[in-house]
Amino acid sequence: MMTQAKRAQKTNIGSLHPGGQEIAGQEIAGQSIADQSIAGHDIEDRDILQPAIHTEQIKARIAKQFGRAAGKYNDAAQVQLDIAFDALQLLGDEPLGITLDIGCGTGRISQMLVAKSSHLLALDLAEGMCRYASDTQRQSAQLAEVKKTTWLTADAESIPVKSASIDTVFSSMALQWCVPINLAMAEIYRVLKPGGNAVLALLCKGSMSELKDSWQSIDRVPHVNQFQAHQVIVDSSKHCGFNAKASTHRYTTWHCDAKAALNSIKSIGANVVPSTRNQTRLCRNTLAELQHVYANRHAQNGQLPLGYQVSFLRLHKPLSSS
Repeated sequence: MMTQAKRAQKTNIGSLHPGGQEIAGQEIAGQSIADQSIAGHDIEDRDILQPAIHTEQIKARIAKQFGRAAGKYNDAAQVQLDIAFDALQLLGDEPLGITLDIGCGTGRISQMLVAKSSHLLALDLAEGMCRYASDTQRQSAQLAEVKKTTWLTADAESIPVKSASIDTVFSSMALQWCVPINLAMAEIYRVLKPGGNAVLALLCKGSMSELKDSWQSIDRVPHVNQFQAHQVIVDSSKHCGFNAKASTHRYTTWHCDAKAALNSIKSIGANVVPSTRNQTRLCRNTLAELQHVYANRHAQNGQLPLGYQVSFLRLHKPLSSS
């Protein structure tokens, strides 16, 4: 385990784990933030990074599932990529400055963000995702981009970043796991500099409604995550002090049967449901019943839809809190 003094000298991939422990990782191009000049100012790790705390048990399960899915996530997560691309459009064309990517996943979007950033902090709850993203970047990106990227394994509700140190926050398809959203939203407000901006895209109420509706006729115990209402998310951002512009959009994926729909969720690690007590087991007979109900109620042209209702928020932190 590194001493606190040594941590201030170098930033290792995942070195700020939610559990407060160093995770064995690879040093970023032999340099840390302390070795670089960001936006014309020399800063050190200790100027941005701060200790993190433990996550709850459910978040540990989510992190484990997403970590397992890292290697195959890109092949399965086309709708997530479509959503992220739409969110990127909200950033505009201006340089992003010091950027925080919350829920960086496999790093596909992080590699696009780093090109417009003076430095990128890419954060994910799943250690496996951070490792995969870092390895991928080192194999495919330019050395300059590797040097100005820091990978962090941490919780969006306890971001290991100093207050008012970030110019831009970006997050796509991650913050729906923060329920309620208030803590994560407050953290985003805290880390942003006055005048800073955030673009968030997250699932909201109405997502996977076809699957939820079909399950409810079989089992009263939830089998689908309960997402927060769009207006609740918007209100939370305004309560923190943000100026907010928000909209919603629905994306639909199509599947040959109920098993394929379920596998599409599992393959991206998103199959953790907080309430599993007394839940009907997914045996062959139950799957057949689910298929029957799903098809009768929602099939179109022999395909089963799975909808993703997404809240898009463009947030601005005022220069003055008054």
